[in-house]
Amino acid sequence: MSSESRRARASRRTVSLPLWQRGLLLAAGYFLLAHASAYLSPRNGSFVTFWLPAGLYVAVLLLTETRSWPWLVLAAAAGNLAFDLPHGTPAPVALFFSLANAGGAVSGAWLVRRFVAERPRLRALGEF
Repeated sequence: MSSESRRARASRRTVSLPLWQRGLLLAAGYFLLAHASAYLSPRNGSFVTFWLPAGLYVAVLLLTETRSWPWLVLAAAAGNLAFDLPHGTPAPVALFFSLANAGGAVSGAWLVRRFVAERPRLRALGEF
């Protein structure tokens, strides 16, 4: 076997982390992207104008089997609450934000799986 074919096989391998590690990474990434969103938003408003964690949220759901979604939703909610509560957002409002973000991500990922592809790879224009 040539070294090129070995490299090609190695690049196709995927690392599968346990669900708790994926959840922890999602919560941390969500939290960091929330701070990046707040930093990039205009300072005169009392809310973040665009929400970068939404893209991460949908992407993680699309890359994960559906039976793991409830645990990932909880992990993202933890990242969301960890961002909102120290910024002075009242707890009921922060919970509503978490619910709204979960609803958007889950419905978006479900719609992509239903109408585009079960596991979109962005190889065709329709999947993009």
